[in-house]
Amino acid sequence: LVCRKLAIKARCTTGEKLLPGAPAKRPDEIQNAALESGLPLSTIQHLAALYGSRYQEVLKIASQDNKFKLPICNGHPDITAQVWHAVKNEGALTLKDFMLRRSIMGLKADLGINAVKPVALVMKEALKWSHTEEQKQVDSYQEYVYLSRRFMDV
Repeated sequence: LVCRKLAIKARCTTGEKLLPGAPAKRPDEIQNAALESGLPLSTIQHLAALYGSRYQEVLKIASQDNKFKLPICNGHPDITAQVWHAVKNEGALTLKDFMLRRSIMGLKADLGINAVKPVALVMKEALKWSHTEEQKQVDSYQEYVYLSRRFMDV
């Protein structure tokens, strides 16, 4: 239908091409990745669930420096490498973008509020933000959280 509307001839391949991150990895592959990376199995399982087979891109970043293996904050299975990956490989430019679209932290019950400052620090380094820009990003996300929770105060 799209080709007809655009007046082009092309064969439909949507039924043949895998989506990014497909195919899923087998449990033994995830277990091996945990052993090789030195990260907890639960972290690897989280990454595989979030990124599909592309979780290995995040592990490649984590292998470059132990700081990328660190958890972003307590209460979330996410690691610092995910922030770096989002900036360098997915084009994330704002704190809100990472929190709400590149991870699931902003979709949890706490809206990821405890992760805001640690994520902002990593993004500041990756994107060469000034202190002013870092604070602007934190303030913007905190305002989003405030507005999201405002209905509870009624």
